[in-house]
Formats: sequence, structure tokens, C-alpha cells
Amino acid sequence: MTEGSRGRWLIGAGAVAFVLVLAFIALAREPVLLDAGSPEGVVQRYLQAVSDGDYNAAFDYLDPDFYEGCDATALARSAPDEPFSASIEDEEASPDHPLVAVTLRFGSGGGPFGSGWTSYEQFELVRVSGSWLITGEAWPYFSWDCRKDT
Repeated sequence: MTEGSRGRWLIGAGAVAFVLVLAFIALAREPVLLDAGSPEGVVQRYLQAVSDGDYNAAFDYLDPDFYEGCDATALARSAPDEPFSASIEDEEASPDHPLVAVTLRFGSGGGPFGSGWTSYEQFELVRVSGSWLITGEAWPYFSWDCRKDT
């Protein structure tokens, strides 16, 4: 091996190693945890609780006035049967009722024949006793199952 080819080989190997290190860091990194006092943070924690199957914790993020007559069991009946991930997209600025946009990804979705699908949702929040709570439809069809006024 000549000196020139050895140098090119080392540069190529170094570049591959660098890319592998960056890929490892990207995959091993924990997701960003948003501020629990913000509307986005409340939605993030709510969706994480639903994803974990902790419906009691998820229910604590819901507006008790809007969800009068509901409980964590009703939420569990409406929760998805398949794993999902969520990306918080943005928030529409409104001091009283912010809307947090979320993209939900369900199923495997990987590869050319993946069975995944995507849904775009908006979560409406209201401030109650200094905390943000989710009001309105917190999961498709959930409140229809339990609210007294429906």
C-alpha cells in the first residue's frame, strides 16, 4: 500500500467513523422534555401517559369541567390499540385557549410496505387554577363515551 492510498483510506475510515458516531448520538438521545407549565408540555405529558397506558395520569391533564361524568376508564376504552409516537408541531397563540398542533404516527410505518398511518390533531387548552388543562376533544371520540351533555 502506498503512502497516498493509505492516507485516502484513513480519511475515508475517519469519515465513516464520524458518521457512525453522529448516528449513534442521534438515536441514543432522549426526546426533549418540554416545560410542564406550558401548553405544549401538558400535551406532551398527556400523550406520553396515554402511550404508556397510564390513563389515571393522563386523565389528570384534562379539564374536569369539560370532562364531568368521565373517568380514566372511559379514556382507556378510547385509547389506541397500537403504539404511536407524537410530534408537537406548534401552538396558535391565544392567551385564553391555546391550540397545540400534534402529528401522531401509528403503526410500524417502516420500509416500503409499512402499515403506519399519520393523524394531525389539535389540542385545545384552558388555564384552570394556574395550570393548563386539555379541554375539548382530547382523543377522538373519547368524550362522546362519557360526557353527560352529549
